[in-house]
Amino acid sequence: ALTDSARIDRLVDDAAAHGINTLLVQVRGRADAYYDSSLEPRAESMDRARPGFDPLAHLIARAHARDLDVHAWIAVHLVWGLGPLPRDPRHLVLARPDLLAVPRAIAAELHGIDPFDARYLERLRDWTLAQDGRVEGLYTDPGHPEVRARVLEVSGELLSRYPLDGLHLDYIRYGSPEFSYSRRSLETFRRELQPQIAPGLAADLDARAQRNPLAWAEGLPEEYAAWRERQITDLVRALGRRRDEVRPQAALTAAVFADPLDARRGRFQDWPAWLANDWIDVVVPMAYTRDPSRFARLAQAAQQADASGGGRGAGAGAGAAESRSGTAERGGASQSRVWMGL
Repeated sequence: ALTDSARIDRLVDDAAAHGINTLLVQVRGRADAYYDSSLEPRAESMDRARPGFDPLAHLIARAHARDLDVHAWIAVHLVWGLGPLPRDPRHLVLARPDLLAVPRAIAAELHGIDPFDARYLERLRDWTLAQDGRVEGLYTDPGHPEVRARVLEVSGELLSRYPLDGLHLDYIRYGSPEFSYSRRSLETFRRELQPQIAPGLAADLDARAQRNPLAWAEGLPEEYAAWRERQITDLVRALGRRRDEVRPQAALTAAVFADPLDARRGRFQDWPAWLANDWIDVVVPMAYTRDPSRFARLAQAAQQADASGGGRGAGAGAGAAESRSGTAERGGASQSRVWMGL
């Protein structure tokens, strides 16, 4: 973690020495801050940092002096890992458990529990830990409007306070197809879909919902999948607008699942549409594999998805694409809109 000036200085010096020209630096790890934030609590790993030290401000000053770009990397929906719960009572997980995503497996059980009852968070955390690493931690619910507002506020704070060259979105997705079945999302889905379906079907689903709170989502699975995809897409579009309002010269990028079909079905990320509609500048497919042939297949799938959506081509290479030199600057004619890393 970049918790002191000496580590930051070494990072910048090493990057410059190796010809790297762009740094993607995580500044919102798990709904906490590695910068001077009025919205998020200070990251726990910053406890030993000197009072008032702002790692992001120091890094930007050092990096720009060496002609390096800095992109602020934020984890959007993953807000805590698998360790002990946060110590700071202001942390979103403790202060607003009602904003957390709920897995289908325990949704009916949690439906009748007040999210501010200690049993709610305890049950959610116990289920997460029991998944044996298949779930990275606790997520926020993309379908909750206050979650969207919080992400927009954090992004606006970063873009307005710091001379950033880009904003990088990680975990801008659902944890899996099993999320989220929170009471808020289920009720919102019903309210929005009810006018769009036959009155008889709506009455039948309402009757079933008396016994099963998931009745609408389970009775309309394709519609619920499309609704969840819209929650992610709408946030991407809103973040693009916020960037345009606050710091239009900054790039907006996102980490995505490399296979476009898997991204949509498994995480509700329709990233080819994000590119095709210019809602985002660049995607970074997570082609994590030691198998060169699999990496090549994933890279090809990403390039084809970009091209079919009207993109201007895709690039593959080790590490981040360039920005100051022009190959990934916003609006460049030869811009590569898919960055692949090894």
